[in-house]
Amino acid sequence: MNETRQGWGSALLFLTILCFPMRGFGAQGPGEGREETSAAAVAPVSAEEIPALLRTAQEAMTREDFTAAAGALERVLAADEDQSHLGAAFNLAYCYTRLGRPREAEAAYRKTLSLNAELFPARLNLGILLWEQGRAEEAGGHLAQALRLKGEHTTAHLYYARALRDSGKVEEAEREFLQTLALRPENGEAGMELGHLYLSQQKVAQAEELFLRALEADPPLAEAHVALGTLYQTREQWEEAERHYRAFLAGEPTDRRVRTRLGMIYLEMGKTQLAVEELEKVYDAEPTREAVARSLGDAYFTLGDFNQAVRFYRQAAAAEPRDANLRDKLGVALLRSKQPVPAEKEFRRALALAPQHSLALEHLAFAVLAQDRYAEAVPILLKTTSGPDPTPLLVYFLGNCYDHLQAVPEAVEAYQRFLGLNRGENELRQWQAEQRLIVLQRYLKKSQGKRRKKR
Repeated sequence: MNETRQGWGSALLFLTILCFPMRGFGAQGPGEGREETSAAAVAPVSAEEIPALLRTAQEAMTREDFTAAAGALERVLAADEDQSHLGAAFNLAYCYTRLGRPREAEAAYRKTLSLNAELFPARLNLGILLWEQGRAEEAGGHLAQALRLKGEHTTAHLYYARALRDSGKVEEAEREFLQTLALRPENGEAGMELGHLYLSQQKVAQAEELFLRALEADPPLAEAHVALGTLYQTREQWEEAERHYRAFLAGEPTDRRVRTRLGMIYLEMGKTQLAVEELEKVYDAEPTREAVARSLGDAYFTLGDFNQAVRFYRQAAAAEPRDANLRDKLGVALLRSKQPVPAEKEFRRALALAPQHSLALEHLAFAVLAQDRYAEAVPILLKTTSGPDPTPLLVYFLGNCYDHLQAVPEAVEAYQRFLGLNRGENELRQWQAEQRLIVLQRYLKKSQGKRRKKR
């Protein structure tokens, strides 16, 4: 059962007991009170009608018709000139809460507490209401008072822990979560939230223990599978992460968030085809998700389906046009699919966004080379190979450019530098460089001999 519902459920039990004993208007037992309302908008009520209206409200609340119940209670309170009807005020606050009218509910709870500050359900429900509105500090004050009234109340401890956590009081929050679990060890939600609190403090082993315990709760919490999957994913324990994500998806097959994570896990595991299958399911359900499109681009690129990679990278880039890395990836996919002209455009866009993007500069050189624009490629390659430890293949292509431009001395120098850097790693290019050096060095000798003869 959801803990929020448990909080409201405890109030509903109180209401059931409170409404039926009321026999008339006037001096009643504790449980009557009044919320200020717009009397002009409510039909006038005589004192004799109040018991029937209270019964109508109770019956409506029992069948969860909170609109009808609120209408009856508003009429009761409009007729209560002394503003002392505690039970009706509390019941109306509860109805407003269930109807999603928090401002009116808060006013009604505060009115109830002005009539009886020791009324535990009103104090608890007001604290929950304030916490749900993000007002953790205020909520904490009311929940602390609720615990002063009922110190062994599990729901009060749980919400007080949440309010303390959201107020940045981590140690106090931990204590309250632990107290909740001490009172009710099977409370999976408390265990989950304490586990996440431990994760934020890098207490991974303690968090893991709590998440595992949440899976053993009755009923087990499916979200614990997600928490464990995330934890194992962070540790790069891919098989364990996969197992928990799959267990969660068995019960929640439409959850796109977890299916995306599973796809990412498969990418990390090298199970690229499985990654594509999972990510395609997410993409089909929500085709505008750029993160999924980007991952699908990565997966198809790994599979060697560069046209599909281009398709998904383009969609991701449309959503994130200023992402230089994404532009570079799209350019590489275009280049591998034999589209050097649009590839060059993407590399230039990447460099405009990030001028120091060294990979995009290297890839730009290849795109220009693929168009046989050797003279334009030379300054790009010179820039990429100017450092002390350049990529050997780039040095080879610099020599190749000089070779095509018939700049023989420069080609010889570049090929020789490549051979010194390559160390047998690229055997084909090494053989080609060696063969070209033989030809070019012969050419240089002949040229030198001709020059000497002319002298």
